[in-house]
Order: sequence, then structure tokens, then C-alpha cells
Amino acid sequence: MSKRSLMFTNLNKSNEKDQFRVRNIVESDFEEIGKLDFLSIQNTVEYDGETPDDCIEDMKATFNGKYGKWIKEASFCVEDDDKIIGSVVFVYSHEENLPLLAFNMCHPDFQRKGISTFLIRKGMNALQDIGYSRAFLAVDKNNLPAISLYKKLGFYFSTISKEKVFAYIYRIVKKELQVLVFDHPNVPEVNPQVPAGTLTSNEEPGKGILREIFEESGLKFDKMDHLLGKFEYFDEGKNELHLRHVFSIFTKDLPDSWTHTVKSNDIDNHEVFDYYWLPLDKAKKKLVAEQGRYLPFCNGHFVSQSDIYTKHFDEELKIGGSHSNFSKYFDLKRIAAHYFNIPSGYRTSRPHAESLEEEFVYVISGEVDLWLNGKVKKMFKGDCVGFPAGTGIGHSFINNYEKDCELFVSGDRTKPDNQYHFHLEPDLKEQCRNHWWDNMPEQELGGHNGLPGNFEKRLIDDNIKTFNGFEHIPNDSFSYPNDAETFTNGVCLSRQFEMKNIAVWLERIPVGKRSSWPHAHSVEEEFVFVLEGSPIVYLDGKEYSVEPFIGIDFKAGSGTAHNLKNKSDDYIYYLCVGECEPENDKIYYPEHPKRNLEMRKKNALWEEMMEDD
Repeated sequence: MSKRSLMFTNLNKSNEKDQFRVRNIVESDFEEIGKLDFLSIQNTVEYDGETPDDCIEDMKATFNGKYGKWIKEASFCVEDDDKIIGSVVFVYSHEENLPLLAFNMCHPDFQRKGISTFLIRKGMNALQDIGYSRAFLAVDKNNLPAISLYKKLGFYFSTISKEKVFAYIYRIVKKELQVLVFDHPNVPEVNPQVPAGTLTSNEEPGKGILREIFEESGLKFDKMDHLLGKFEYFDEGKNELHLRHVFSIFTKDLPDSWTHTVKSNDIDNHEVFDYYWLPLDKAKKKLVAEQGRYLPFCNGHFVSQSDIYTKHFDEELKIGGSHSNFSKYFDLKRIAAHYFNIPSGYRTSRPHAESLEEEFVYVISGEVDLWLNGKVKKMFKGDCVGFPAGTGIGHSFINNYEKDCELFVSGDRTKPDNQYHFHLEPDLKEQCRNHWWDNMPEQELGGHNGLPGNFEKRLIDDNIKTFNGFEHIPNDSFSYPNDAETFTNGVCLSRQFEMKNIAVWLERIPVGKRSSWPHAHSVEEEFVFVLEGSPIVYLDGKEYSVEPFIGIDFKAGSGTAHNLKNKSDDYIYYLCVGECEPENDKIYYPEHPKRNLEMRKKNALWEEMMEDD
């Protein structure tokens, strides 16, 4: 698909009558539709030597998620004498976050009868019925008949027409995280907004955002704290595709509100903006045109992986996929927390080892091959593996399977003195310079080349140690001293691999239970990634419901007392990442004074929080 060009469309309902014998596709149709695909692409520019069996396997893989989740409601076929003569297949693409027209085909004997047009329109109507407003496809630019058809149906080629920058300017008031917004008195229908604007020619985003903030608000900063990410946004009113760069910065001592007259060389020159602050939950709901996409939920404690993901593909190295960097987003100092989606035929990285940083990988879904010192072991959902710092064991993760693989990756955050070694690419030493790990413990390597694709069975080593958390969750729990309440069932995954800095637990909350008593840490960072179920998160007396794939940062030193509860009718599963014996960490239990006295005797009580009582 990378060799093709993308075309997009805005979905508009058409009055399409069923002029053919049409029905929704079912999974058992894959073989017949695969054969039809082979017949339809022969003698066209789309044909690349495929056999009927190739097309059948590709269609089967499509229904199993090869190109994204199959949208059954929008996938149809036309029959004649109980044989499928035309078909359209839509899937949901996570690369574009839009429905993708994956296949459109018609039997050669029935072409030029309007079947393809009918099927695509019917599929687009179905997409609109279930809530989608846009869709896209990928087409060979030499396939002129197909392009002509798609243009008649409202598809158009689109490239980035503008690059935009956005600023989340934060402050904290009485533990509440707020973001700076403004209203446009002369255009009330587009309120509120955050400072934003268009980059000038060849302007770097990091400099452009500082210019835009100054022009639009009068605030002057030397640099932003973070580039949170970038994403594409289609402006339907202007029929433009924008690339948005989103930055953030924390501030102190700014006014509660002010009015500013814009001074710029753009069309907003002399416009008047009224500035004020909004709590994050209100801002996320009110900000226009997806400006709040990268804002966290609930006072900065929650964010969904789908809100902060970025995409990267290196076709030469076959490294690629989607990545949500929670540790960067929440500005965690010592623990790393990442979500990765690795498509079929890609890998996470070059095989490597690190001198000072621990690494841990957990398989959320799918299948993946662990490359370890030139040998391979297949990993499944719930499997994990850890790499203590300094061992020199080379590793990478390769998706040689049909479906995407989802991974949770943790470990130490980047350490300035950390060094790394690439086992199969010694030529990188010059490029890495002082960061090359020259005195790494010697390793004996197998013969795998570290790339996606077929390999000899002799390279499989099932003796490589991995650990399945789901299979080892105990039924017993824990209680606090002199108290009968029980809590989660948990297993420490990182301990299985003798990791010393970072602790990773797989926790299961039974129905009606909670994770612990409400507590807060002065130093230790705690991060939770929800795997299954919808826990209730308790934060300083307030409760919030969260969904799977949301990351939760309990913010060390904030004093926010927290725990998780299960008020549902089924188990809840989550990963919890913390630090092993963080230096000078203290703890506080706001609802349990006797427990605080016990902590005081152990010199582990956060005394400052007691003073606040």
C-alpha cells in the first residue's frame, strides 16, 4: 500500500436503491471473494503476478485484521445465480483513523453495469449510518479507470497543505490542572480555542509555536517543555489537510484572565482575544476542531493511547508501527511506559542491548517473535520478558504473523550515561560514538538475521525464558495488618527476570474489590495501564470510570490519594509499574490514621501530608 496514493472522501448520504441482489459479506465468503479478486485484477495495472491462492489467502487475512478491523456492516457483495459477481470490503485503518476501502471488485463478465458504483455507495451509506464522516482508499496512480470512478464518487487526492502548531499552556491551582484558552468575541461560534497558528515557509515547529504564542497572547517563552505529538486533521470547510504539531508548557504566576490584541502578519492581525483558564475535563469537551485531542483526562492523570499515538515506518529497516509514549506525555522521570502496535512484517527495533537501562516487554494481543541473541521464540498474549541492564543479551521483537501485535514496554527512562550495542551492525559504532557499548559482555549468537520473514526451524529456541502472567495470577490476596479486607490478585512480572530498578505487576481486581487503601507517595512514580475491564479510579475523594488502553499517572509528590475499584460484574486486569525501593520515598494514608502511625514508626510516613490534616 505504500506504493499507492491515498484518496479521501467526505461521506454524504446518497439515495441508493438496491438495483442488484445484494447482501452483507460473511466470513465464509473469503474463498469465493478471493477468487473473484484474482479474476478482477487480471489484465489490469493492479496485477502483480498473484495466483488465485494468493488472493484467497489475502482475503482471509483481511477478514482477520491484516489491514485493520473488518467493518462487516459496510462490506457487501452482489450475487447472480448464487455466485458472487461483485464485492466491496471496508476495514478500519489505525494508520489514518478512518475507514479504508480495502477491496472493490467486479467479475469481468459483469463490468460496466454499475455494480462497483452501487456497492461503494452502499458501503459509504452504511459507514455514515454507524457514525463515520470520512473514508479513504489507496490506488495505483496508473489505474486511470479506477481513479476516474473514485473521483465520480467524491474521492480526491490529498496532500498536506498546511502545517499548524498548537500550545497547551498549563497551570495548577489547588491541585487542579488548567489549560489556557481564549474566546474570539467577534466569532463566538468557534469558541474556545488554544493558541495556535500556521507555520511560515521552512519554519521549525519549535520556533513557530513560540512566535504564535507571543503574537496571539503576548506571552513570551524561551522554549516549550514538550512536543506531545503530531497528527493529521482534515479541515472540511477549507477542504485542506493539515499536519498539527502539539506542544505543552507548565507556567506559574500568570493572570486569571486578560484581553490581547493580536499583532501578526496574518489575517488575524488586530483581532481581539479574551484569555482565561479551563479545567482539563471541560476544555477537552469544549475545544473546537479536535484542538483538545492531546489533552489528558481528569486533571492530567489519564490519557488514552489512541489520543497520543504517533506513526513511524522505516521500510529499509522494516521498523515501524504506532507508538504511544506515556512516559514522555506525563513527564515521568524514572520509569518508562509505552504502547506499541506492530503491523505484520515489521519489527520494534534493531537487535540491541543496553548497559544501564532495564527493559521489559508484555504482549497485550497478537503474536510476536522474540529475537534473542540470534535465536527466536514465539510469544503470545500475556507473555512477557525482561532484560536487566548490563547483561549484553541482544533482543528485538518481530511480527511475522498476519495480525497486528500490541505490546506494552517499560523499564528505565533514558539515562544520559547509558550505552548500547547493536549485535548485527558493528558499523554503527562510529555513528553512536560515546554511546556505543564497547566492553559489552561477549555473546554467542545464533544465525537469525533479525529481520521479518521466514527463517529456518533450527533457529527456534523454546528454552528461551518468557513468562505468562495470566497463567500465574494467584487466587490469594493481601491484607493490611490487623484488617480483614482483601484486595487484588497480583503477580510481579519483572521479578521473574531479576530486574532491580523497575517493578511491573499484572493485577486482577475481583468483583467488588479494590486495589489498596487510598494512599499517596512522596517520591515513587506509579503508572497503570488498563488491559481489560472498566475500573473506577479514586482520586482524592472523586471517582472516575476509565476504559481499556488508558494510561494513569498517579503523579509522585502531588499528594493525590488514589486506588482502583471494581464495581463491574467481571474481573478487571491492569499492569502497574513502579520503582523498586525509591530513595527517600514516604507514604500517606488519608483514611487510615493507625496505618500512618505504623509508617511513622518505620520512618516511612509522609509527615508533610499529616501537617495538611
